[in-house]
Amino acid sequence: MEEEASVPVSREEAGEIITEEAGEGYSIENITLTERQGNYYWAAQASKGNEDRLIWIDAETGGIFANQKE
Repeated sequence: MEEEASVPVSREEAGEIITEEAGEGYSIENITLTERQGNYYWAAQASKGNEDRLIWIDAETGGIFANQKE
């Protein structure tokens, strides 16, 4: 994707950050690049058993934007 090539944090790097942030035993179910108000974020759903987390990271800096249980 053209948008993916334009952000400093790659899909692979985002996956590593999200896996670490989610915690032990979680696996990423999906990850997408999302634009909100001119900023790009990697949004991912991570699951462990019956527990799901929604984790967003800033695609410019790799900083955690959101980490919440669903």
